[in-house]
Amino acid sequence: MRLWLLLLIAGWATSSQAGLTFYSNQLAFNNATAGMFFETETFEGYAAGLLGDDIEHAFNGFTAKSVETAGAGGGALGSTAFYVSPGFSAAGLSPFTTSTHLGWTEEIDTPLVKLTGDADFGPSVTLKFNQPVNAASFLFLDNDQSDQYELSIDGTNIGSQFPNGLAKKVLFFGIVDDTGTFSELTFTPETSGAGGFVDTFGIDNVSFSSNVTVPEPTTALSFLAITTSVCLYRRRRV
Repeated sequence: MRLWLLLLIAGWATSSQAGLTFYSNQLAFNNATAGMFFETETFEGYAAGLLGDDIEHAFNGFTAKSVETAGAGGGALGSTAFYVSPGFSAAGLSPFTTSTHLGWTEEIDTPLVKLTGDADFGPSVTLKFNQPVNAASFLFLDNDQSDQYELSIDGTNIGSQFPNGLAKKVLFFGIVDDTGTFSELTFTPETSGAGGFVDTFGIDNVSFSSNVTVPEPTTALSFLAITTSVCLYRRRRV
């Protein structure tokens, strides 16, 4: 895209929600972002175990933080868990069944082992990129048959992108911002009413592309030509 310098500066300094496009199909997302450079965090190599709440945990290119959500009916905070999981023992939920991923639950007694239920909601989880990005994608694990999560981008709630249902599932979700950048993704439980099932959620294969705009060669030549013309004009007037 050929832009003047002032427009480039404005594009780097601001972020817009107007140009967001969402993808639930990975092939369509890959086609839309062909030629873009992505970094990917697979969570492999991290030790499995619990992560503290209200702490920004550093991963490749972003931090992740969980915040507990009030229990059903606005009651006390629940004992939710936020953790790195070595794999999830459930059929049909690949790749989460065998790959390390970032996960969270509504209630847990023994880390990564025993789930118990008290009608609480899971925590909200925020990914904060180290620098603004203009595209991102991830896999979302929904092992809950009743409750659901909503997604916010830089604080703007875009609704229930991961609806509940009888089937436990793994979903692909991609985001492309054609007009600006974004810095945060927040997963928040929908709290109108607890569904009755207590299970786990998670994300894996988080890919993102930073919005580093480099002028095209023809644009750079245009800048050079303009600068040269200005210099020549000034010399003629001296």
